[in-house]
Amino acid sequence: MTKETLTRFEVSTKNPELFSIHSVAHSPRSLSPHDLTSAVENLKLDFHGEEPGPVSSAFAQFLFADFFVQAHSSGLYNRQLALWEAITRIGSGTINPLRTGWFFMSKEHPVEEVVLLDSLGRPLVLAWLVLDGGEINSIMSMLVKKVNKMKLQESPLCGVFLALPEPVDETFLEKTRKFLGADDPVARYDSRLPEPALIPLNLLDYRSQHQGDEADQIERIDQSVQSDQSNLCSMRLIHPTLRKASGSRSKPNH
Repeated sequence: MTKETLTRFEVSTKNPELFSIHSVAHSPRSLSPHDLTSAVENLKLDFHGEEPGPVSSAFAQFLFADFFVQAHSSGLYNRQLALWEAITRIGSGTINPLRTGWFFMSKEHPVEEVVLLDSLGRPLVLAWLVLDGGEINSIMSMLVKKVNKMKLQESPLCGVFLALPEPVDETFLEKTRKFLGADDPVARYDSRLPEPALIPLNLLDYRSQHQGDEADQIERIDQSVQSDQSNLCSMRLIHPTLRKASGSRSKPNH
């Protein structure tokens, strides 16, 4: 683990004899809901370094146990196939506060940056998790610039997530939806960034949950993942909105 990396995690399979997330991309059309559930339950996350915060913990839960499954059940994986398949190839990831600028003049932003890597350490998925107090318009601009730069450098990046605290400003939401092609009734599900990126950017929102709200608590992907129990977090996809998941929110980790 490099000095700059605060948290690193490894993605592995609990039982190699059982159905796993790494095998689902080979035959997505023949998968059953049970297959997907079994694959996700067979996933293991091992964290090293600093404990992940509640927002980054919620994102890990959301990506593997919610987005991955919902995309398949709703058909979104057909529109964002490269991203969906990339999730099955994730072998590790890093979580760091977002910093910009030179080393001695760097600025830290209220954003947790999650980079999900393949077995060769190449970035497959990028997520910016905006914390309270983040200026979302400038953060969005920085994110697009970073993704464009990565793609111009021939990065294998397949998709991007931007998570914002609830409630999300409606003006920002409408502007971003149009930027991602929401006016097209079909291409809106691609949710692609314009050239040169041309990869999906999915918008999420999240909210804190109190520990006592038992109806909103679910089991973690892996019991070794810990979080601040007084500030649980739930997350949902707000663009593009899926038919079968419209208005739904992933339940917080417990």
